[in-house]
Amino acid sequence: MCFIKIVLLSLTLGSFAFANDASFIGDGATVYTNKEIRVRMAKENIVITYDSIGKTRTRWKADCTFEFENLSNEKVNLTMGFPNWKGFGDGIDYTQYVIKDFTSKVNDKVQTAELKDISKKNQVGPWISKGKRAKSLATFDGAYVWPVEIEPKGRVIVKNTFSFGGFSSNGPFDVFDHMPPTYPKIKRDFQFWRAKKITKKDIDFANALVGAVAYITTTGQTWSGPIGEATITFDIPEQLTKKPHFLIPLPRGYHLQKTKITWHFKNYSPKEEITLYFLSHVMTPDEASEEPTFGFQYADQAKAWVRFSSKSRIDPEVIDQLITLTANPDAKKILSRAKDKLAATKIQTP
Repeated sequence: MCFIKIVLLSLTLGSFAFANDASFIGDGATVYTNKEIRVRMAKENIVITYDSIGKTRTRWKADCTFEFENLSNEKVNLTMGFPNWKGFGDGIDYTQYVIKDFTSKVNDKVQTAELKDISKKNQVGPWISKGKRAKSLATFDGAYVWPVEIEPKGRVIVKNTFSFGGFSSNGPFDVFDHMPPTYPKIKRDFQFWRAKKITKKDIDFANALVGAVAYITTTGQTWSGPIGEATITFDIPEQLTKKPHFLIPLPRGYHLQKTKITWHFKNYSPKEEITLYFLSHVMTPDEASEEPTFGFQYADQAKAWVRFSSKSRIDPEVIDQLITLTANPDAKKILSRAKDKLAATKIQTP
C-alpha cells in the first residue's frame, strides 16, 4: 500500500488489503491522514510473497520500498505511517490488528514504529466512504507511525516489511457480485469465471471458494502529484500456478507469468486498488477429487478469458498450460490463436 501522512490526536482472514505509506498528523493517542504537498513519492516497489507452509493467518509477506522527494527548499519534518485494520475470521477477534511483524527503515536506519488508532473524523482520501451505497474498502482503524526528516530538495528511502493473512471465503462466493464499488466494472462478456452452465454436469466457476489479496494504492494520493513510478508484484500460490484461469487480477493491464503477476505504472495517479482474486476451490458435479484440474469447458469461456486478458501481457507458457488443461477443441483453438497476440501485448500505463 502507499504510505500516508498521519496527524496525531489524543490483516487476517477477514482483511485482504494493505496500503501505501501515507502522511499523517496528530499529537496524542490517535492520528489521521493528511495531504502533504511538499513531498512526492518518486518511486515504489512492492513485492508480495506467499508462504504455503507458514501460519495460516500470516502466509502473505510484504516487502515494500519507497523513495520520497522533498520538493521544497526547506527541511521537512513529518509523521509517516502505514495503515492497519482490525480483523475478523477464524479465531480472530475484531479488536486485533491484521498486520503483523511490521518493520520500518529510513535510509537503512531502523525506526521505532508506534501503532496508533486513527481518528475517523478528519481523514482525507478517495477511500473514505461517501454517499448512501458507498462501502469503503479500507476504513483504516490504525497506523504504524514514525517521524521522518527530509533535507531541502533531498530524498529518503523508506523500507517496510510485514505479514498478513489475506481473505478466504468459507462458502460459495461470486467474485463479481462482491467487488467493492471502488473497483472497475467488468463487462459481462469479460467475466470468464462465470461459467456457461448448461447441464448439471457442467462446472460452475462462479460457485467457488474464493481467496483475495489487495494492495491499496489510493493512499498514495496523500502526497504531492502523481507517483513517479510504481511496480507491484504478487506471488502466485503454488497450487494456482497450474490453474491460471482461476486467477482474476484487477485492474487489467498486468503481466501474468507462471509464478507471479506484476503491475507497472509511470506518472501514476491511483484511482483504483490492485487486487488478486483467485478461486481456491471450484465446486464440481463429482467432488471425488479434492484438487480437480480442468480447463474451459466451452468456447465462450475461452473467448471471455481472451477478452479479459486483452489489455494485459500473458506469457506463452501460461497459455500453453491452459491449452493443455482444456479438453474442448474449439476452446483450444481460441486460446492458440490468441497466444502470440497476448504474449506481445504492450501494456498501457497511466
